[in-house]
Amino acid sequence: MYNADITTLGETIPELNADGFNGDTMYGVPKAFYNCSKPLVAAPEGGVPTAFLSNNPMSWGYFFGYSHFPPVAKAKFLESRHMVQICARWSLDRTAELLTAFFNGAGYVVWENVWGIWNAMTEREDETAKRVFAILRKFGTIVSTGRWTPYYALKGDGVFASAFSLEENAGSLYTVISTVQEDTTYELPLPADESGHDVRVFDVYHGVELQKQTGGNTTFVKVTLEPRALGAIYATKTGNDLSPFLNEMQAMTTKPLAKYSTTRKLLQQQLIRSNSTPNTHNDSSWDGMARVTGAANWWFNVSGVQIEPVSTWTPNFAQFGTGVQFPWENRPWNNHSTRLFMQDFLIDKHPVTNAQYSSFLKASGYSPKSLDRFLMHWENRGGAPASWTIPAALEQSPVVNVAIEDAKAYANFYGKRLPHDWEWQYVASNGENYDAYPWGAEFDSAKVPKVSHGKELPTLSAVGSYQRSRSTKFQVEDLVGYVWQMTDQFCDAHTCGILLRGGSSYHPMSATHSDPNWYFPQALDAQHHNRFLMISEGYDRSPMVGFRCAKSITPSREFDAVEGKA
Repeated sequence: MYNADITTLGETIPELNADGFNGDTMYGVPKAFYNCSKPLVAAPEGGVPTAFLSNNPMSWGYFFGYSHFPPVAKAKFLESRHMVQICARWSLDRTAELLTAFFNGAGYVVWENVWGIWNAMTEREDETAKRVFAILRKFGTIVSTGRWTPYYALKGDGVFASAFSLEENAGSLYTVISTVQEDTTYELPLPADESGHDVRVFDVYHGVELQKQTGGNTTFVKVTLEPRALGAIYATKTGNDLSPFLNEMQAMTTKPLAKYSTTRKLLQQQLIRSNSTPNTHNDSSWDGMARVTGAANWWFNVSGVQIEPVSTWTPNFAQFGTGVQFPWENRPWNNHSTRLFMQDFLIDKHPVTNAQYSSFLKASGYSPKSLDRFLMHWENRGGAPASWTIPAALEQSPVVNVAIEDAKAYANFYGKRLPHDWEWQYVASNGENYDAYPWGAEFDSAKVPKVSHGKELPTLSAVGSYQRSRSTKFQVEDLVGYVWQMTDQFCDAHTCGILLRGGSSYHPMSATHSDPNWYFPQALDAQHHNRFLMISEGYDRSPMVGFRCAKSITPSREFDAVEGKA
Protein backbone atom coordinates (compact mmCIF):
# COMPACT_ATOMS: atom_id res chain seq x y z
CA MET A 1 0.00 0.00 0.00
CA TYR A 2 1.52 3.30 -1.10
CA ASN A 3 1.50 6.58 0.83
CA ALA A 4 -0.70 8.05 -1.90
CA ASP A 5 -3.26 5.29 -1.27
CA ILE A 6 -3.27 6.03 2.45
CA THR A 7 -3.79 9.74 1.83
CA THR A 8 -6.56 9.24 -0.71
CA LEU A 9 -8.43 6.66 1.36
CA GLY A 10 -8.02 8.79 4.46
CA GLU A 11 -9.86 11.59 2.67
CA THR A 12 -12.48 9.48 0.89
CA ILE A 13 -13.67 7.07 3.59
CA PRO A 14 -14.98 9.75 6.00
CA GLU A 15 -16.88 11.40 3.15
CA LEU A 16 -18.57 8.09 2.34
CA ASN A 17 -19.09 7.18 5.99
CA ALA A 18 -17.74 3.75 5.02
CA ASP A 19 -16.76 1.08 7.53
CA GLY A 20 -14.28 -0.64 5.23
CA PHE A 21 -12.82 -0.95 1.76
CA ASN A 22 -11.81 -3.59 -0.74
CA GLY A 23 -8.08 -3.27 -1.39
CA ASP A 24 -7.83 -4.38 -5.01
CA THR A 25 -4.14 -5.09 -5.89
CA MET A 26 -3.00 -4.17 -2.36
CA TYR A 27 -0.62 -6.44 -0.43
CA GLY A 28 -1.66 -5.81 3.14
CA VAL A 29 -2.57 -2.56 4.87
CA PRO A 30 0.02 -1.25 7.37
CA LYS A 31 -0.88 -0.50 10.97
CA ALA A 32 -0.06 3.18 10.42
CA PHE A 33 -3.16 3.50 8.26
CA TYR A 34 -5.60 2.73 11.06
CA ASN A 35 -7.07 5.01 13.66
CA CYS A 36 -8.18 3.01 16.69
CA SER A 37 -10.91 5.53 17.49
CA LYS A 38 -12.55 4.90 14.12
CA PRO A 39 -12.80 1.14 13.49
CA LEU A 40 -12.26 0.21 9.85
CA VAL A 41 -12.04 -3.06 7.95
CA ALA A 42 -9.64 -3.47 5.03
CA ALA A 43 -9.65 -6.46 2.67
CA PRO A 44 -6.41 -6.40 0.62
CA GLU A 45 -6.32 -8.57 -2.47
CA GLY A 46 -2.76 -9.83 -2.40
CA GLY A 47 -2.96 -11.74 0.84
CA VAL A 48 -1.78 -10.45 4.18
CA PRO A 49 1.82 -10.56 5.45
CA THR A 50 1.91 -12.40 8.76
CA ALA A 51 3.06 -9.24 10.55
CA PHE A 52 -0.12 -7.47 9.42
CA LEU A 53 -2.59 -10.07 10.73
CA SER A 54 -3.15 -8.16 13.96
CA ASN A 55 -4.68 -5.23 12.08
CA ASN A 56 -5.96 -6.76 8.82
CA PRO A 57 -9.21 -8.58 9.69
CA MET A 58 -10.02 -9.59 6.11
CA SER A 59 -8.30 -10.51 2.85
CA TRP A 60 -8.93 -12.04 -0.54
CA GLY A 61 -8.16 -15.72 -0.84
CA TYR A 62 -6.43 -17.11 -3.92
CA PHE A 63 -5.41 -20.74 -4.02
CA PHE A 64 -3.06 -21.52 -6.90
CA GLY A 65 -0.87 -24.57 -7.30
CA TYR A 66 -1.71 -26.35 -4.03
CA SER A 67 -0.45 -29.92 -3.79
CA HIS A 68 -3.33 -31.28 -1.71
CA PHE A 69 -7.03 -30.53 -1.65
CA PRO A 70 -8.54 -28.86 0.25
CA PRO A 71 -6.00 -26.08 0.83
CA VAL A 72 -5.79 -24.33 4.20
CA ALA A 73 -5.99 -20.54 4.37
CA LYS A 74 -2.76 -19.59 6.15
CA ALA A 75 -4.06 -16.25 7.40
CA LYS A 76 -7.08 -17.85 9.09
CA PHE A 77 -5.00 -20.72 10.43
CA LEU A 78 -2.67 -18.26 12.17
CA GLU A 79 -5.48 -15.93 13.26
CA SER A 80 -8.79 -17.79 13.43
CA ARG A 81 -10.76 -14.51 13.55
CA HIS A 82 -9.39 -13.48 10.16
CA MET A 83 -12.04 -13.64 7.43
CA VAL A 84 -10.83 -14.79 4.02
CA GLN A 85 -12.94 -14.14 0.91
CA ILE A 86 -12.10 -16.86 -1.58
CA CYS A 87 -11.93 -15.50 -5.12
CA ALA A 88 -11.69 -17.45 -8.37
CA ARG A 89 -13.26 -15.23 -11.00
CA TRP A 90 -12.23 -17.38 -13.96
CA SER A 91 -13.01 -20.76 -12.42
CA LEU A 92 -15.01 -23.22 -14.48
CA ASP A 93 -15.50 -25.45 -11.43
CA ARG A 94 -16.76 -23.26 -8.63
CA THR A 95 -17.77 -26.32 -6.64
CA ALA A 96 -14.09 -26.70 -5.74
CA GLU A 97 -13.88 -23.14 -4.41
CA LEU A 98 -17.18 -23.41 -2.53
CA LEU A 99 -16.05 -26.60 -0.83
CA THR A 100 -12.77 -24.88 0.02
CA ALA A 101 -14.67 -21.97 1.55
CA PHE A 102 -16.82 -24.35 3.61
CA PHE A 103 -13.80 -26.31 4.81
CA ASN A 104 -12.00 -23.10 5.84
CA GLY A 105 -15.04 -21.34 7.28
CA ALA A 106 -14.34 -18.59 4.77
CA GLY A 107 -16.29 -16.23 2.57
CA TYR A 108 -16.65 -16.47 -1.18
CA VAL A 109 -16.76 -13.76 -3.83
CA VAL A 110 -19.65 -14.42 -6.22
CA TRP A 111 -18.21 -12.78 -9.33
CA GLU A 112 -20.05 -13.50 -12.56
CA ASN A 113 -19.67 -10.28 -14.54
CA VAL A 114 -15.90 -10.07 -14.84
CA TRP A 115 -15.33 -6.65 -16.40
CA GLY A 116 -18.13 -7.28 -18.85
CA ILE A 117 -17.29 -10.94 -19.51
CA TRP A 118 -20.08 -13.16 -18.22
CA ASN A 119 -18.76 -16.22 -16.35
CA ALA A 120 -22.00 -17.44 -14.83
CA MET A 121 -22.55 -19.76 -11.90
CA THR A 122 -24.29 -22.98 -12.85
CA GLU A 123 -27.55 -24.00 -11.18
CA ARG A 124 -25.67 -26.52 -9.06
CA GLU A 125 -23.07 -23.96 -8.04
CA ASP A 126 -25.80 -21.48 -7.11
CA GLU A 127 -27.53 -24.07 -4.95
CA THR A 128 -24.26 -25.18 -3.36
CA ALA A 129 -23.49 -21.58 -2.42
CA LYS A 130 -26.92 -21.18 -0.81
CA ARG A 131 -26.38 -24.25 1.36
CA VAL A 132 -22.79 -23.39 2.27
CA PHE A 133 -23.58 -19.91 3.46
CA ALA A 134 -26.88 -20.73 5.13
CA ILE A 135 -24.82 -22.89 7.49
CA LEU A 136 -21.79 -20.62 7.85
CA ARG A 137 -23.98 -17.60 8.60
CA LYS A 138 -26.09 -19.49 11.12
CA PHE A 139 -22.97 -20.50 13.01
CA GLY A 140 -20.97 -17.39 12.19
CA THR A 141 -19.87 -16.76 15.78
CA ILE A 142 -18.31 -20.21 16.07
CA VAL A 143 -16.65 -20.01 12.65
CA SER A 144 -15.25 -16.51 13.09
CA THR A 145 -14.22 -16.43 16.75
CA GLY A 146 -13.65 -20.00 17.89
CA ARG A 147 -10.82 -22.49 17.71
CA TRP A 148 -10.26 -24.06 14.29
CA THR A 149 -8.83 -27.50 13.60
CA PRO A 150 -8.58 -28.20 9.85
CA TYR A 151 -8.26 -31.81 8.73
CA TYR A 152 -10.00 -33.00 11.88
CA ALA A 153 -9.82 -36.80 12.32
CA LEU A 154 -8.28 -37.25 8.85
CA LYS A 155 -8.94 -40.67 7.34
CA GLY A 156 -7.68 -40.20 3.78
CA ASP A 157 -10.86 -41.47 2.11
CA GLY A 158 -11.66 -38.36 0.06
CA VAL A 159 -13.74 -36.85 2.87
CA PHE A 160 -12.33 -33.98 4.94
CA ALA A 161 -13.59 -32.22 8.04
CA SER A 162 -12.84 -29.05 9.95
CA ALA A 163 -13.73 -28.54 13.61
CA PHE A 164 -14.78 -25.11 14.86
CA SER A 165 -15.45 -24.79 18.59
CA LEU A 166 -16.06 -22.14 21.22
CA GLU A 167 -14.59 -22.05 24.69
CA GLU A 168 -16.38 -23.57 27.68
CA ASN A 169 -18.27 -26.22 25.72
CA ALA A 170 -20.47 -23.64 24.03
CA GLY A 171 -20.85 -25.75 20.91
CA SER A 172 -18.89 -27.15 17.98
CA LEU A 173 -19.49 -27.04 14.25
CA TYR A 174 -17.93 -29.63 11.96
CA THR A 175 -17.85 -28.72 8.28
CA VAL A 176 -17.42 -31.78 6.10
CA ILE A 177 -16.69 -31.96 2.38
CA SER A 178 -16.58 -34.92 0.03
CA THR A 179 -14.38 -35.04 -3.06
CA VAL A 180 -15.54 -38.46 -4.24
CA GLN A 181 -17.91 -38.94 -7.16
CA GLU A 182 -20.51 -41.08 -5.39
CA ASP A 183 -22.70 -41.02 -2.29
CA THR A 184 -20.66 -41.58 0.85
CA THR A 185 -21.40 -42.42 4.47
CA TYR A 186 -19.03 -40.63 6.80
CA GLU A 187 -18.36 -41.38 10.47
CA LEU A 188 -17.32 -38.37 12.52
CA PRO A 189 -15.63 -39.25 15.83
CA LEU A 190 -16.67 -37.01 18.72
CA PRO A 191 -14.28 -35.77 21.39
CA ALA A 192 -14.80 -36.98 24.94
CA ASP A 193 -16.54 -33.81 26.10
CA GLU A 194 -19.17 -34.24 23.37
CA SER A 195 -19.75 -37.96 23.86
CA GLY A 196 -22.00 -37.74 26.91
CA HIS A 197 -25.78 -37.81 27.14
CA ASP A 198 -25.89 -34.10 27.88
CA VAL A 199 -24.73 -33.25 24.34
CA ARG A 200 -27.11 -33.27 21.39
CA VAL A 201 -25.73 -33.65 17.86
CA PHE A 202 -27.45 -32.46 14.69
CA ASP A 203 -26.94 -33.01 10.99
CA VAL A 204 -27.60 -29.38 10.21
CA TYR A 205 -27.14 -29.91 6.46
CA HIS A 206 -30.14 -32.25 6.25
CA GLY A 207 -31.89 -30.67 9.23
CA VAL A 208 -32.19 -33.72 11.50
CA GLU A 209 -30.92 -34.80 14.92
CA LEU A 210 -28.33 -37.59 14.95
CA GLN A 211 -28.02 -40.54 17.29
CA LYS A 212 -24.57 -41.12 18.71
CA GLN A 213 -23.06 -44.54 18.23
CA THR A 214 -20.21 -46.29 19.98
CA GLY A 215 -17.56 -48.51 18.48
CA GLY A 216 -14.63 -49.64 20.61
CA ASN A 217 -13.54 -46.62 22.62
CA THR A 218 -14.97 -44.11 20.12
CA THR A 219 -18.26 -42.28 20.04
CA PHE A 220 -19.28 -41.15 16.59
CA VAL A 221 -22.14 -40.02 14.40
CA LYS A 222 -22.89 -40.92 10.80
CA VAL A 223 -23.91 -38.61 7.97
CA THR A 224 -24.57 -39.22 4.30
CA LEU A 225 -22.74 -37.03 1.80
CA GLU A 226 -23.70 -36.41 -1.81
CA PRO A 227 -21.04 -36.67 -4.56
CA ARG A 228 -18.64 -33.71 -4.43
CA ALA A 229 -20.77 -32.00 -1.84
CA LEU A 230 -20.87 -31.07 1.82
CA GLY A 231 -22.26 -31.88 5.21
CA ALA A 232 -22.34 -30.16 8.58
CA ILE A 233 -22.60 -31.46 12.14
CA TYR A 234 -23.37 -29.34 15.19
CA ALA A 235 -22.83 -30.53 18.76
CA THR A 236 -24.24 -28.53 21.67
CA LYS A 237 -25.13 -28.70 25.36
CA THR A 238 -27.40 -25.69 25.24
CA GLY A 239 -31.13 -25.86 24.98
CA ASN A 240 -31.38 -23.44 22.07
CA ASP A 241 -34.23 -24.32 19.75
CA LEU A 242 -32.82 -25.15 16.32
CA SER A 243 -36.18 -26.21 14.89
CA PRO A 244 -36.70 -23.23 12.54
CA PHE A 245 -33.23 -23.61 11.06
CA LEU A 246 -33.49 -27.39 10.82
CA ASN A 247 -36.79 -27.06 8.99
CA GLU A 248 -35.22 -24.52 6.62
CA MET A 249 -32.33 -26.87 5.84
CA GLN A 250 -34.64 -29.86 5.38
CA ALA A 251 -36.55 -27.93 2.74
CA MET A 252 -33.38 -26.64 1.11
CA THR A 253 -31.70 -30.05 0.79
CA THR A 254 -34.71 -32.13 -0.26
CA LYS A 255 -33.57 -31.96 -3.88
CA PRO A 256 -30.07 -33.47 -4.26
CA LEU A 257 -27.38 -31.25 -5.73
CA ALA A 258 -26.90 -33.80 -8.52
CA LYS A 259 -30.37 -32.90 -9.81
CA TYR A 260 -29.30 -29.33 -10.57
CA SER A 261 -27.85 -28.42 -13.95
CA THR A 262 -24.11 -28.03 -14.41
CA THR A 263 -24.48 -26.34 -17.80
CA ARG A 264 -22.63 -23.06 -18.12
CA LYS A 265 -24.02 -21.20 -21.13
CA LEU A 266 -22.22 -18.43 -22.95
CA LEU A 267 -24.22 -15.28 -23.50
CA GLN A 268 -25.00 -14.37 -27.08
CA GLN A 269 -24.05 -10.88 -28.24
CA GLN A 270 -25.69 -8.66 -30.81
CA LEU A 271 -24.04 -6.02 -32.95
CA ILE A 272 -26.11 -2.86 -32.56
CA ARG A 273 -26.85 -1.74 -36.10
CA SER A 274 -26.89 1.85 -37.22
CA ASN A 275 -30.17 3.70 -37.57
CA SER A 276 -28.76 6.43 -39.81
CA THR A 277 -31.20 8.24 -42.06
CA PRO A 278 -30.64 9.91 -45.44
CA ASN A 279 -28.88 13.25 -45.07
CA THR A 280 -31.21 16.22 -44.95
CA HIS A 281 -28.80 18.66 -43.33
CA ASN A 282 -26.01 20.74 -44.80
CA ASP A 283 -22.72 19.37 -43.57
CA SER A 284 -19.46 20.71 -44.93
CA SER A 285 -17.65 17.67 -43.54
CA TRP A 286 -18.93 15.66 -46.52
CA ASP A 287 -16.09 17.32 -48.41
CA GLY A 288 -13.72 15.66 -45.94
CA MET A 289 -14.71 12.08 -46.73
CA ALA A 290 -12.64 9.63 -48.73
CA ARG A 291 -14.08 6.98 -51.02
CA VAL A 292 -12.79 3.54 -50.14
CA THR A 293 -12.74 0.94 -52.91
CA GLY A 294 -13.85 -2.48 -51.69
CA ALA A 295 -12.63 -6.00 -52.40
CA ALA A 296 -14.38 -9.25 -53.27
CA ASN A 297 -12.58 -11.59 -50.86
CA TRP A 298 -10.84 -9.60 -48.15
CA TRP A 299 -9.39 -11.39 -45.12
CA PHE A 300 -10.64 -9.88 -41.86
CA ASN A 301 -8.21 -11.12 -39.23
CA VAL A 302 -8.28 -9.41 -35.84
CA SER A 303 -7.76 -10.15 -32.14
CA GLY A 304 -8.78 -8.31 -29.01
CA VAL A 305 -6.22 -7.03 -26.55
CA GLN A 306 -7.12 -7.66 -22.93
CA ILE A 307 -5.52 -8.08 -19.53
CA GLU A 308 -7.63 -11.06 -18.47
CA PRO A 309 -8.27 -13.82 -19.14
CA VAL A 310 -5.07 -14.77 -20.96
CA SER A 311 -3.66 -18.18 -21.70
CA THR A 312 -0.69 -17.68 -19.36
CA TRP A 313 -2.92 -17.38 -16.29
CA THR A 314 -6.01 -19.16 -17.57
CA PRO A 315 -5.16 -22.06 -19.91
CA ASN A 316 -8.87 -22.67 -20.61
CA PHE A 317 -9.54 -19.01 -21.46
CA ALA A 318 -11.01 -19.94 -24.85
CA GLN A 319 -14.02 -21.36 -23.00
CA PHE A 320 -15.03 -17.93 -21.74
CA GLY A 321 -17.15 -15.51 -23.73
CA THR A 322 -14.34 -13.02 -24.20
CA GLY A 323 -14.26 -10.55 -27.05
CA VAL A 324 -17.25 -9.91 -29.27
CA GLN A 325 -19.62 -11.83 -31.51
CA PHE A 326 -19.71 -10.59 -35.08
CA PRO A 327 -22.92 -11.34 -37.03
CA TRP A 328 -21.38 -14.33 -38.80
CA GLU A 329 -20.24 -16.01 -35.54
CA ASN A 330 -22.18 -18.33 -33.22
CA ARG A 331 -20.57 -17.09 -29.98
CA PRO A 332 -18.24 -14.36 -28.71
CA TRP A 333 -14.58 -14.86 -29.55
CA ASN A 334 -11.40 -12.94 -28.86
CA ASN A 335 -9.85 -13.96 -32.18
CA HIS A 336 -11.68 -13.52 -35.48
CA SER A 337 -10.78 -14.66 -38.97
CA THR A 338 -13.05 -14.70 -42.01
CA ARG A 339 -13.29 -13.63 -45.64
CA LEU A 340 -15.56 -10.66 -46.36
CA PHE A 341 -17.02 -9.09 -49.46
CA MET A 342 -16.21 -5.40 -48.99
CA GLN A 343 -18.52 -2.88 -50.66
CA ASP A 344 -17.22 0.58 -51.52
CA PHE A 345 -17.91 3.07 -48.72
CA LEU A 346 -17.05 6.57 -47.55
CA ILE A 347 -15.07 7.42 -44.43
CA ASP A 348 -13.96 10.69 -42.84
CA LYS A 349 -10.38 11.57 -43.67
CA HIS A 350 -9.94 12.82 -40.09
CA PRO A 351 -11.67 12.35 -36.75
CA VAL A 352 -14.58 14.72 -36.14
CA THR A 353 -13.25 17.99 -34.71
CA ASN A 354 -14.48 20.20 -31.90
CA ALA A 355 -15.47 22.83 -34.46
CA GLN A 356 -17.53 20.33 -36.45
CA TYR A 357 -19.25 19.09 -33.31
CA SER A 358 -20.03 22.66 -32.27
CA SER A 359 -21.67 23.26 -35.65
CA PHE A 360 -23.74 20.13 -35.10
CA LEU A 361 -24.89 21.32 -31.68
CA LYS A 362 -25.98 24.67 -33.11
CA ALA A 363 -27.78 23.09 -36.07
CA SER A 364 -29.48 20.27 -34.19
CA GLY A 365 -30.03 21.63 -30.70
CA TYR A 366 -28.79 18.29 -29.39
CA SER A 367 -28.43 17.86 -25.64
CA PRO A 368 -27.63 14.46 -24.12
CA LYS A 369 -29.68 12.83 -21.38
CA SER A 370 -26.76 13.34 -19.01
CA LEU A 371 -24.34 16.27 -19.21
CA ASP A 372 -21.89 14.56 -16.88
CA ARG A 373 -18.40 14.92 -18.43
CA PHE A 374 -19.96 15.90 -21.76
CA LEU A 375 -17.40 18.04 -23.63
CA MET A 376 -15.75 18.74 -20.30
CA HIS A 377 -12.74 20.30 -22.05
CA TRP A 378 -14.96 23.08 -23.45
CA GLU A 379 -15.50 26.42 -21.71
CA ASN A 380 -18.50 28.45 -20.50
CA ARG A 381 -20.43 25.24 -19.95
CA GLY A 382 -23.57 26.90 -18.62
CA GLY A 383 -26.85 26.82 -20.46
CA ALA A 384 -27.53 24.71 -23.53
CA PRO A 385 -24.51 22.88 -25.03
CA ALA A 386 -24.92 24.84 -28.27
CA SER A 387 -23.82 27.95 -26.36
CA TRP A 388 -20.65 26.42 -24.96
CA THR A 389 -17.32 27.56 -26.39
CA ILE A 390 -14.25 25.70 -27.57
CA PRO A 391 -10.80 26.75 -26.35
CA ALA A 392 -9.28 28.53 -29.35
CA ALA A 393 -6.33 26.16 -29.61
CA LEU A 394 -8.60 23.11 -29.81
CA GLU A 395 -11.07 24.03 -32.56
CA GLN A 396 -9.45 21.71 -35.10
CA SER A 397 -8.52 19.01 -32.58
CA PRO A 398 -10.57 15.80 -32.33
CA VAL A 399 -13.73 16.13 -30.29
CA VAL A 400 -13.43 13.93 -27.19
CA ASN A 401 -15.37 13.54 -23.95
CA VAL A 402 -18.31 12.20 -25.94
CA ALA A 403 -20.16 8.93 -25.38
CA ILE A 404 -21.20 6.66 -28.22
CA GLU A 405 -24.71 8.11 -27.90
CA ASP A 406 -23.25 11.57 -28.59
CA ALA A 407 -21.22 10.27 -31.53
CA LYS A 408 -24.21 8.49 -33.05
CA ALA A 409 -26.36 11.59 -32.65
CA TYR A 410 -23.84 13.54 -34.72
CA ALA A 411 -23.57 10.82 -37.36
CA ASN A 412 -27.34 10.31 -37.62
CA PHE A 413 -27.99 14.03 -38.02
CA TYR A 414 -25.84 14.06 -41.14
CA GLY A 415 -27.01 10.70 -42.51
CA LYS A 416 -23.80 8.95 -41.56
CA ARG A 417 -22.83 6.27 -39.07
CA LEU A 418 -19.82 5.04 -37.15
CA PRO A 419 -17.51 2.81 -39.21
CA HIS A 420 -17.73 -0.90 -38.72
CA ASP A 421 -14.72 -2.50 -37.13
CA TRP A 422 -13.81 -4.30 -40.35
CA GLU A 423 -14.14 -1.09 -42.35
CA TRP A 424 -11.75 0.74 -40.04
CA GLN A 425 -9.26 -2.12 -40.32
CA TYR A 426 -9.65 -2.29 -44.09
CA VAL A 427 -8.63 1.36 -44.34
CA ALA A 428 -5.83 1.21 -41.75
CA SER A 429 -4.29 -1.91 -43.32
CA ASN A 430 -4.53 -0.54 -46.88
CA GLY A 431 -7.06 -3.09 -48.04
CA GLU A 432 -5.53 -6.14 -49.63
CA ASN A 433 -2.02 -4.99 -48.70
CA TYR A 434 -2.76 -6.24 -45.17
CA ASP A 435 -0.30 -3.79 -43.62
CA ALA A 436 0.10 -3.64 -39.86
CA TYR A 437 0.07 0.16 -39.93
CA PRO A 438 -1.35 2.73 -42.34
CA TRP A 439 2.16 3.53 -43.62
CA GLY A 440 3.49 -0.03 -43.83
CA ALA A 441 4.63 -3.09 -41.94
CA GLU A 442 6.73 -1.57 -39.14
CA PHE A 443 5.80 0.83 -36.37
CA ASP A 444 7.46 4.24 -36.62
CA SER A 445 7.07 6.50 -33.59
CA ALA A 446 8.11 9.53 -35.65
CA LYS A 447 4.86 9.26 -37.62
CA VAL A 448 2.55 9.64 -34.61
CA PRO A 449 2.18 12.09 -31.71
CA LYS A 450 4.63 11.88 -28.83
CA VAL A 451 3.46 9.51 -26.12
CA SER A 452 2.61 10.80 -22.63
CA HIS A 453 2.91 8.54 -19.57
CA GLY A 454 2.34 10.86 -16.61
CA LYS A 455 -0.71 12.09 -14.76
CA GLU A 456 -1.29 14.98 -17.15
CA LEU A 457 -3.04 14.24 -20.44
CA PRO A 458 -1.41 15.44 -23.66
CA THR A 459 -2.86 18.39 -25.55
CA LEU A 460 -4.35 17.08 -28.77
CA SER A 461 -2.93 18.73 -31.87
CA ALA A 462 -5.08 19.67 -34.85
CA VAL A 463 -6.23 16.89 -37.15
CA GLY A 464 -3.94 16.42 -40.14
CA SER A 465 -0.81 17.32 -38.17
CA TYR A 466 0.73 13.91 -38.81
CA GLN A 467 0.20 13.39 -42.52
CA ARG A 468 3.01 10.87 -42.70
CA SER A 469 0.77 8.49 -40.74
CA ARG A 470 -1.93 8.44 -43.40
CA SER A 471 -3.20 5.33 -45.11
CA THR A 472 -1.02 5.01 -48.21
CA LYS A 473 -3.83 3.54 -50.30
CA PHE A 474 -6.84 5.60 -49.20
CA GLN A 475 -5.24 8.84 -47.92
CA VAL A 476 -7.12 8.67 -44.60
CA GLU A 477 -5.24 10.31 -41.72
CA ASP A 478 -4.94 10.21 -37.92
CA LEU A 479 -5.73 6.52 -37.61
CA VAL A 480 -3.05 5.45 -35.13
CA GLY A 481 -1.59 6.71 -31.85
CA TYR A 482 -3.73 9.85 -31.71
CA VAL A 483 -7.12 9.24 -30.07
CA TRP A 484 -9.03 6.00 -29.71
CA GLN A 485 -11.81 5.82 -32.31
CA MET A 486 -15.21 4.19 -31.85
CA THR A 487 -16.42 1.50 -34.22
CA ASP A 488 -19.04 -1.17 -33.45
CA GLN A 489 -21.16 -1.57 -30.34
CA PHE A 490 -22.06 -5.03 -29.00
CA CYS A 491 -24.53 -5.95 -26.26
CA ASP A 492 -25.47 -9.10 -24.40
CA ALA A 493 -28.14 -9.59 -21.76
CA HIS A 494 -26.07 -7.82 -19.12
CA THR A 495 -23.52 -5.46 -20.64
CA CYS A 496 -22.59 -3.46 -23.71
CA GLY A 497 -19.18 -2.60 -25.09
CA ILE A 498 -17.64 -0.55 -27.87
CA LEU A 499 -14.76 -1.68 -30.04
CA LEU A 500 -12.08 1.01 -30.03
CA ARG A 501 -9.37 1.30 -32.65
CA GLY A 502 -6.02 2.95 -33.17
CA GLY A 503 -4.78 3.48 -29.62
CA SER A 504 -3.92 6.92 -28.31
CA SER A 505 -1.02 9.17 -27.39
CA TYR A 506 -1.61 8.60 -23.69
CA HIS A 507 -0.14 5.43 -22.18
CA PRO A 508 -0.60 5.46 -18.37
CA MET A 509 1.89 3.39 -16.42
CA SER A 510 1.78 1.50 -13.13
CA ALA A 511 3.13 3.09 -9.96
CA THR A 512 6.31 1.01 -9.93
CA HIS A 513 8.06 -1.33 -12.34
CA SER A 514 7.20 -4.25 -10.05
CA ASP A 515 3.44 -3.67 -10.38
CA PRO A 516 1.35 -5.10 -13.23
CA ASN A 517 0.00 -2.45 -15.57
CA TRP A 518 -3.77 -2.74 -15.21
CA TYR A 519 -4.55 0.19 -17.47
CA PHE A 520 -6.44 -0.12 -20.76
CA PRO A 521 -4.02 -1.89 -23.16
CA GLN A 522 -3.05 -0.14 -26.38
CA ALA A 523 -4.02 -1.48 -29.81
CA LEU A 524 -1.91 0.43 -32.31
CA ASP A 525 -1.69 -2.03 -35.18
CA ALA A 526 -4.52 -2.74 -37.60
CA GLN A 527 -4.95 -6.36 -36.51
CA HIS A 528 -5.96 -5.54 -32.92
CA HIS A 529 -8.88 -3.81 -31.25
CA ASN A 530 -9.91 -3.25 -27.65
CA ARG A 531 -13.36 -3.58 -26.11
CA PHE A 532 -14.42 -0.64 -23.97
CA LEU A 533 -17.01 -1.64 -21.36
CA MET A 534 -19.95 0.75 -21.34
CA ILE A 535 -21.24 1.90 -17.94
CA SER A 536 -23.19 5.13 -18.47
CA GLU A 537 -23.05 8.13 -20.78
CA GLY A 538 -21.10 10.18 -18.26
CA TYR A 539 -18.72 7.40 -17.29
CA ASP A 540 -18.06 6.42 -20.90
CA ARG A 541 -16.89 9.89 -21.93
CA SER A 542 -13.12 9.97 -22.10
CA PRO A 543 -10.61 12.71 -22.99
CA MET A 544 -8.75 10.22 -25.20
CA VAL A 545 -11.68 8.69 -27.15
CA GLY A 546 -13.09 10.32 -30.28
CA PHE A 547 -14.71 9.15 -33.49
CA ARG A 548 -14.94 9.53 -37.23
CA CYS A 549 -17.92 8.79 -39.46
CA ALA A 550 -18.55 6.47 -42.38
CA LYS A 551 -21.33 6.04 -44.91
CA SER A 552 -22.44 3.20 -47.13
CA ILE A 553 -22.55 4.25 -50.77
CA THR A 554 -25.47 1.85 -51.17
CA PRO A 555 -27.15 2.15 -47.74
CA SER A 556 -29.33 -0.93 -48.12
CA ARG A 557 -26.17 -3.00 -48.62
CA GLU A 558 -24.34 -1.90 -45.49
CA PHE A 559 -24.14 -5.47 -44.20
CA ASP A 560 -23.38 -7.22 -47.49
CA ALA A 561 -19.90 -7.89 -46.20
CA VAL A 562 -21.13 -9.95 -43.30
CA GLU A 563 -23.93 -11.66 -45.17
CA GLY A 564 -21.75 -12.80 -48.02
CA LYS A 565 -23.67 -11.04 -50.77
CA ALA A 566 -22.08 -9.83 -53.97
